[in-house]
Amino acid sequence: MGKKHLYSYEKLKKKSYSPGRSICFAVSYPKIREIFASDFNDRILHHLLINRIEPYFEKRFIFDSCACRPKKGGHFAVERLRLSERNITKNHTRQAYSLQLDIKSFFYNINKQILMNILIHTLYKSDFGDEEFEEDLWLAHKIIFHNPCNNYKLKGDMTLLESLPKHKSLFNIPPHKGLPIGNLTSQFFANVYLNELYQFIKRELKFKYYIRYADDMVLLDTDYKRLERTIYIINDFLINRLDLELHPNKTKLNSIYSGMDFLGYIVKTRLRSYKKENYTKLKKETVLF
Repeated sequence: MGKKHLYSYEKLKKKSYSPGRSICFAVSYPKIREIFASDFNDRILHHLLINRIEPYFEKRFIFDSCACRPKKGGHFAVERLRLSERNITKNHTRQAYSLQLDIKSFFYNINKQILMNILIHTLYKSDFGDEEFEEDLWLAHKIIFHNPCNNYKLKGDMTLLESLPKHKSLFNIPPHKGLPIGNLTSQFFANVYLNELYQFIKRELKFKYYIRYADDMVLLDTDYKRLERTIYIINDFLINRLDLELHPNKTKLNSIYSGMDFLGYIVKTRLRSYKKENYTKLKKETVLF
């Protein structure tokens, strides 16, 4: 174990650890985002926590929950959507519909206490020993409730940061909400947080064809009215259980044969009664030159 690793581990054992200074900057692709990059010592403990608890949560995530999971990146999600499309349309011989949903300012609206409660209630059922259970929750609490806006260093193009909408910056978010984009823990905690919704959609609403990447979701069904009603049911669940809400301008309910804009790809097909056309292509704005 290296000196930095040993130093971080000893801080954890003594419960004397406090997150250090972050680097704050903005990126412009695929859209402008505010990034908080944690100090190296902090990232060591981030990985330690994820390595401990991720296997337990992996068993509880739905199969088609993608992003920040082993072998389940964007290409996997698009291929799963194509496969689901073929299955529900019986290889493009019957009508079906897609409901695409997006959560409004997801990372900036995560309620920290709700997230902490989910971790407590889920890990309580694990076979972790009392010492590890307590240590993991203590570290998770330190990471979740740390506000990087209190200790940071600015880098990069300041005009990019200044151009961000107020609701897209942690500097303008209430202290009980929001996780910094740029940390491994934030990506993992996002999966934990929204797993509550995904389980509801699969177990309670019983949708067979459902793919999600981060907070981008696609539900497929042959019943247009059922999908239409589902918009209100999901939004009600988000508001009352997770303190979130759907983005009203990014909700799309269409025939599968109209094409689906998903993760920078257009997934489109036609009914077999027409000239066969089945393709997945990159959107123009996705291609980098």
